[in-house]
Amino acid sequence: TYDIFNENFDSTATNNMPFCWSKIIKSTETIGNAQVRAINTNAYSKPNALLLGNGNATGTYDVIAVSPEMTTLNQGTYRLKFYAKYAGANIKSGSLEIGTLDNNTNSGFFTPIPGVTVNLSNSYAEYVVPLNYTGTDKYVGIRHASAKAGTQIYIDDIRYELAPNCPDVSQV
Repeated sequence: TYDIFNENFDSTATNNMPFCWSKIIKSTETIGNAQVRAINTNAYSKPNALLLGNGNATGTYDVIAVSPEMTTLNQGTYRLKFYAKYAGANIKSGSLEIGTLDNNTNSGFFTPIPGVTVNLSNSYAEYVVPLNYTGTDKYVGIRHASAKAGTQIYIDDIRYELAPNCPDVSQV
């Protein structure tokens, strides 16, 4: 279990998940090529990023990257910072959801953080999501929220950290 983490996926072998991370992939139809894995293309900071792909077949997908077990998640004073972008044929934008999970298996129940849907473009940007959560779940989930087949989300440089009392300094 962890109280904070910083994951850039650079030491994760391609097609694998980082140590203590897991994935959940569910579908109403054949899963096809839905995937959650490290990939050595489209990284914000080279060489690797995390790919969440919802597959090419029709159907409803549930594609979630699951953090290591967190000891501090229920304190309501942490945040998730990361870089992300969206990709897909002739599609310029999409979204992902941040939530919590009661466990890190396919039986895990994903509970979205209320009011948090991260709208992505086809260029990397940094996102900061306050985790004002005080329940009993122990895992942070990052969920591909697009129903469009053949779309991907790339995520890099994820940090789960104590939220500062003041905003981040952007210029000195």
